[in-house]
Amino acid sequence: MIVFLIKIYYFCHKKIKKMNREITEKIKRLRISKGIKQTEMADKLNITRSTYQKIETGEGYAWAKYLNELMDIFDTTPKDFFQ
Repeated sequence: MIVFLIKIYYFCHKKIKKMNREITEKIKRLRISKGIKQTEMADKLNITRSTYQKIETGEGYAWAKYLNELMDIFDTTPKDFFQ
């Protein structure tokens, strides 16, 4: 039973990491397509540039805390963003 639970954990963990990477890559692509620099994004979110870099590099799940603000900046909805 323990082995089975460990396998499930690793399977889910890999899926979540992949999702996080896809989201952070999309954030970066949208920022670049709109011609916005990282420092400008940080200013719009009222955070430091290094904190914003963590969003784009997928360090943790920092993007989730700023999801509403990111949707406003990119002029999109969560539904459209996650498709």
